[in-house]
Amino acid sequence: MSGTKGNPKKLLFIAGAGALIVAGAVILVLGLYSGSQESKTTLIARYFRAVEAGDELALKDMTVPGFQSDIGIVPLKRGSYELYDFGQQSEDVYHFLIIAPGVDGKKQAQMGEINFKRRGFSRRLESLRLISSGIRIKE
Repeated sequence: MSGTKGNPKKLLFIAGAGALIVAGAVILVLGLYSGSQESKTTLIARYFRAVEAGDELALKDMTVPGFQSDIGIVPLKRGSYELYDFGQQSEDVYHFLIIAPGVDGKKQAQMGEINFKRRGFSRRLESLRLISSGIRIKE
């Protein structure tokens, strides 16, 4: 009976090959997820939660050096804002809408564009750009 029972080199080779296959599958899955729409919307939501919490460390971790934003957001409070997904415009550009209190305390809608930059298997925010801003029309 031939096999791997009496041959430790063959057993090590099979174990190593199996480990490489598993590692390759993990890398493939991570690569696919980092480019998915879900990963981008999750990052956008995490960004605004970090802004809300004033978590500078989390914000630094989610953004690239030189990150810029021209969206004027007063300090956010939990439950004081709403985020809406307007979808991916290109692989690295995403549109969103945030409705939050403006400087006068009245709700204001801001349509924004987020630019992503890929870093390995993850994405980071490169910039938030204001596309348009509006206030509620009284009926």
